[in-house]
Amino acid sequence: MPYHVFHERNGALALDVWIGNWNDPASSLAVSFEPAAYYWFIIPLVESLHERHGKFLDPYGGCEFRPSELHLFYALIDEAEALAQKQSERFTVHMGTQVEPVKKELNAEVDKDDFLAFLASLRDAAKQCERNGTTLHLYGD
Repeated sequence: MPYHVFHERNGALALDVWIGNWNDPASSLAVSFEPAAYYWFIIPLVESLHERHGKFLDPYGGCEFRPSELHLFYALIDEAEALAQKQSERFTVHMGTQVEPVKKELNAEVDKDDFLAFLASLRDAAKQCERNGTTLHLYGD
């Protein structure tokens, strides 16, 4: 079943990617899913990852990838890059449907180059975890 609920913090998805555990002083924030459209663009891939491997990038609960699981994260990034490469330079992402006070579709425009740079930052974070033998953490609200 698709998981299509998310929480926004100042208009941004509350999902941060950390190299290591945020309680560890040696860890660091790598990147956040900002704008939220980045998350919504890859939600079908996130759901597929969850179905196949039990990992879900949950904007409420988060997720973690131990060093032995980073190949799953890399595969997600590879799939997202392949999808993005098929898009025009600016593309629209459906982020949900507002039902109150008036029903309307919520869409956001994404710059392809910016999104690809975001994916590169995700890959860099995973590489740092791989080099350090640390866990990649995604923290939600």
